[in-house]
Amino acid sequence: MPLSVVEGVVCSTYTLCCRDPKLDLVTGAAGSNATCLPRHEGLSSDLEATLQDPSSPNFCSYVTGAPVIVSPPRGVCNIIDNALGDFSLATCQDKFCSSGVDAYIDFVNQMVALIQRYAVPLAIGMGLLVLCLIVWACNVRTVGKRARQNQVPTITAAKAITTSKPTAGTTQYNV
Repeated sequence: MPLSVVEGVVCSTYTLCCRDPKLDLVTGAAGSNATCLPRHEGLSSDLEATLQDPSSPNFCSYVTGAPVIVSPPRGVCNIIDNALGDFSLATCQDKFCSSGVDAYIDFVNQMVALIQRYAVPLAIGMGLLVLCLIVWACNVRTVGKRARQNQVPTITAAKAITTSKPTAGTTQYNV
């Protein structure tokens, strides 16, 4: 299941970054987004039409089997364009409608290569994050135990105001 969700995010990234900008200039029926392939009656099902058309709203759900949880931000496209040496957004957008699923498979292969290239730094970063969370959780647990045993002194704001005595040269304000 988690791998299908990751592939769903990769597919959402593909449809966001590689979608042909010309499709956004054309609106379909009732103001919906235009797709690469017009719907026609020769196709036997929605599944067949969607798998041939990467601009279809259900393309990622059908190809990956994962629900679209979150759409990546537009800035990811520029990061991918700069991080992958042999990847070009313009080329990807040009091949979006004509190559269909084949272009998506190429994109997935390039993303896997990118993740493999940065696997060690990503693993180190995630390991440090987990280590920080473990230290934080241990500290929270220790403070919680001491608080339950009344070993941690607590001072309320009302008690601090009524019991504090002004020192010489200071003015005390009672709230």
